[in-house]
Amino acid sequence: MKPPRLIAVDPSYTATGVSLFEDNVLKKVYLLKPDKKIENRLWEIAIRFSAILELFKPEVMAIESQYLAIQSSSVIKVIETKGLLEGLFYSYAIRNEIPPRIISIGPVTAKKAVGVVGRMKRKESKAKVKEAVCKLYPAIAEQSQDVMDSVAIGLAGLREYLSTPVK
Repeated sequence: MKPPRLIAVDPSYTATGVSLFEDNVLKKVYLLKPDKKIENRLWEIAIRFSAILELFKPEVMAIESQYLAIQSSSVIKVIETKGLLEGLFYSYAIRNEIPPRIISIGPVTAKKAVGVVGRMKRKESKAKVKEAVCKLYPAIAEQSQDVMDSVAIGLAGLREYLSTPVK
C-alpha cells in the first residue's frame, strides 16, 4: 500500500501543531498560534488550517485523541478545536471527492511512534518526545512542543494507515 499524503494535528485552543507527510517523508510543519482575543481564536485556526488543506491536499488526517486527565475547562476548548479541524477536513474531502479518513491517535501511541515508552510525568514525557523527534528531524529542532507532538502523531498515523488491511 502506498503511503498517503497525511496531515497530522496536535489540536489546541492556544497553539495547534500541524505536520505534513508525503511518501513517508516529513515535508513541512506549521504552528497555528491564533490571536490572544478569545473570540477570534477558532476563526483564525479555521482560516489557517483551511489554507493548509487547500495547499497540501492531504488524503488522510491523523489527529490526537484527548487525554481526559487534564483540567475540564482545557479539555472543552481542545475538543472544540479538534471538532472544528475534523469538520474542516471532512468538508475539504467532500469538496475534493476524496474518501475522508481520519485516524485518531492517543498520546501513548504517538509517544511510542518516536520510541518513547514507559510511565512518566507529563513534563518528562513531552521533553522525551521533543528529544526523539529532534533526533529524527534535526531541521525542526527549534520548533514548539506542539509541532513536535504533531510529528509524533503523524508517524503513528502513517504506521496505523499502512498496517490496516485494505477492505
